Order: sequence, then structure tokens, then C-alpha cells
Amino acid sequence: MLPTTVAIIATTNHPVTSLAIESVLRYRRDEKIALIINGQSGVNTWPQDWTKNIADKYKIPIHVIAEYGVAHAYNKAIEISGNDDLVIMQNDVIVTPNWLEPLQKLAYTHEDIGMVAPFTFPQWPMNHKPFDSSFMNYLKTMAEQYWNVRPRLFQQDPTKELLEQILRNLFGNLDKFAEMFVEIYKDTLPYIDASFMCMYYKRDAINKIGKWDEDFYPWNGEEYDYKVRMNNVGLFRLTCFQSFIFHWTSVTTRQQIDENSAIFKAGLAQGHKIMNKWTIGEIGNYCPVLTQTPKGKYNKYKLRTKEMPIDGRHFMLHVPLNNDWWSSKYDI
Repeated sequence: MLPTTVAIIATTNHPVTSLAIESVLRYRRDEKIALIINGQSGVNTWPQDWTKNIADKYKIPIHVIAEYGVAHAYNKAIEISGNDDLVIMQNDVIVTPNWLEPLQKLAYTHEDIGMVAPFTFPQWPMNHKPFDSSFMNYLKTMAEQYWNVRPRLFQQDPTKELLEQILRNLFGNLDKFAEMFVEIYKDTLPYIDASFMCMYYKRDAINKIGKWDEDFYPWNGEEYDYKVRMNNVGLFRLTCFQSFIFHWTSVTTRQQIDENSAIFKAGLAQGHKIMNKWTIGEIGNYCPVLTQTPKGKYNKYKLRTKEMPIDGRHFMLHVPLNNDWWSSKYDI
């Protein structure tokens, strides 16, 4: 297992950035931590003293990218992490106790696992197994509560105090809630899909897949592209239920990239690039969704199963194949 660098990608000086940094520092062991400012100019307005204050307060290195670009920021994270394993984390994420070690442990249970993400609240699709439980129904209710209050974060400039109050209203104590979640799902096996908002990358996976494609500029398509390339080299990404994080969900992006902004429109214009680079079959194959052809026909794709040992147990990990539909996520 290699040393780890945690790179936090910040798009604005929104107060969630401070909460993200503080949460990572609170549970820091020996990992390196860095902040990447994605877009110093243009759509972002960073007070000149803000960066210095962050550096002085938290004692972490800060790397500035002049123009906003998702793939460019991710490549900067790869660059500054050297030969370490890498966590790329959005600045509207809050981590909880013991969030990193389970990701590392799962990543190294099999050579074909390239990336691992924590369970993310409130985005997780909780209608899937193994979540047929009263506790998961409770989580669904909590998620609805958050979606109801979330518009407040766009209608005003939220303070750090407001954000902390929202967390208290939802969880009581977020850290204790996370510990309870992990205890309930301590024996739950990984899920074959994972969100990029907080992802652990093995260095070997990065070396095999390569850097992010900066032709997807400023945004839109870069994650789909990375998924396809990941599977092309025979690697998988998983969600680990022994690690729990909270995600504010596009709060900083929506703050600066609204539907009328130039960068939003520029991103939408990039949507065709993924279709030009990969066929519909390839995209659908590596993103477990239905895909529609230009003629309106739906294609469905099947994942073949491959057995992989996890913590002395076995589960069936599905791997994409062409032409047929897949249904179950995994089999124990």
C-alpha cells in the first residue's frame, strides 16, 4: 500500500471549502493534503487574501489553476501527488471518522480494483439491494429533508454557521451518525459503481489509465471518458460501505456556473465530444444505463460476472460485455 495524497478541488471560496478542509484535517493520519483552486480568473472571484488565509490557517499547500477546467484540475492532482495513491475530492464534501482506511483496504483486496469511493449521502441510489431495511428508509427520509432545504444555499450567501446548523438538523452529530452507519453496514460487500466526487485512485490504476482528457473543456464528458478508459485496461471502481461522507451536491458549482454563464454554455457544447470519441455501445457498456441511438432505438448491455475475493468472502463482480442487458449489481 502506497502513501496517499488527498487533493481537494475548490471552484469558489464558498464556506463549504473550509468545512471540507477541516474535516480532512480532523481525521488526518499520515496522508498529504493539498488544495487546488480550479479557476483563479474568469468566472471565479477569489479575494486575494482568502488563499493566503487558508494557507496560513490550515498549513496546507495551495495550487492555483488560472482557468476553470475539470480535467485540468484532476491532472494537476495527479501531478502534485507524485507516486502516491490519490484521493480527488470536491470541496463540497465532508468526510467522517475513519473514512480513508476502508477505501485503501478495499482497493488492495484485488489487483483489478482501480478506484474506490465511499458511500455518499444524499446521492446514493437507495432503492438497490442491500438496502431493503428500515434504516435505509430512514436515510431516504433524511435525504428528502436535505433536498427541501438545499435551495436556501442558492438563495443567499450561506455562512459557515448556517451550514453547520443544517448538518445538526439532519444528523444531530454527523460523525456519530457515520459511525452508526458503518456499524450497520460493516459486512456489506462493495457495489459496482462509484461517484467521482470523492474517489480513491491506486497509483497503478492512474499509470494504466493515464491522465484525464483535457479536450473535454471546460467540463462535460470527462468522467464518462475516464470510465471507458478504465474498463479498457480491465479495472473496476467500487463503492465501499465502511466509509461514509456527506456531499452538499453542486453547491459551489451552481454558485458560479448557472445556466446563463458562459462556462455553463461552453460545457454544454462539449456534449458531442464523448459521442465522437466513443461509440454508443462503448459508452453504454461502461456506464450502466440505457443508451439511445440517434434513430431512437434503445441499446442495453450485459455485464459478465467475475469472482473476486473480498475480506475472505466472495462476491460476483460484473464486467461489461456487448449486446445484452444486465440486471443485478452483484451476487453474494
